[in-house]
Amino acid sequence: MKLQTFIVATILLVGVTALPMVQEVDDPCDLPEYCTEGTEVPYPGNCTYYNLCVNGIEWETMPCPEGTCFDANKTQCDLSPCECYPACPVYNGTTTESVTEFLTPGLCHDVDNCRTGERFADMTDCEFFFLCVNGLLIRRPCPVGSVFDIYERECVTPDDDFNCDYRCITSGAPATTQKMTTSPPTTEKDATTNTPSTITPKVSTELTTKSSTEAAPMTTPETMTDFTRED
Repeated sequence: MKLQTFIVATILLVGVTALPMVQEVDDPCDLPEYCTEGTEVPYPGNCTYYNLCVNGIEWETMPCPEGTCFDANKTQCDLSPCECYPACPVYNGTTTESVTEFLTPGLCHDVDNCRTGERFADMTDCEFFFLCVNGLLIRRPCPVGSVFDIYERECVTPDDDFNCDYRCITSGAPATTQKMTTSPPTTEKDATTNTPSTITPKVSTELTTKSSTEAAPMTTPETMTDFTRED
């Protein structure tokens, strides 16, 4: 009997320990990853909406009933006038050196006039993204176990080679290509001696260079040196 009681207690303890840590909402502009089911918080910048915790792991934007607004103090939809929560600051994606190792969440680039439903990467955390709702950018977490893919622009289950440190799409340095055409030698008769003469083949070189950062030095086989590019 004591053994059974011990086993049951151990299972309950492990189950409680495995539960995700629910965080209180201190800032509606930075919603936590885990929340209490049914929690309602203000929708920053628009009193006719509010954010609702669903399944304890995601937030959904809900409208208040017609003729009402969401009061930030009462945390519920109520008759106007309401105490509205101010709009969140707009992150412009400017990267600056900081004394600390913590980065301010932000976008990779400026976004003007976003469309509702558009998603943008958070350049500091692959488990978060920015969602456009009525022209406002709201920072949201991905569901548990998923990350935000900067190419698909949605939360996905990561592969083994998923790189969380690469958050902003950058264009690689284009290569420099060289195309050379050589015309075959031709012969024609000299007008005075009536003897054939050889015309030196014409060589035309077409160089197509696309924004290279550094030109490689010209070398000859006698003086060729092994150059190692430093990344």
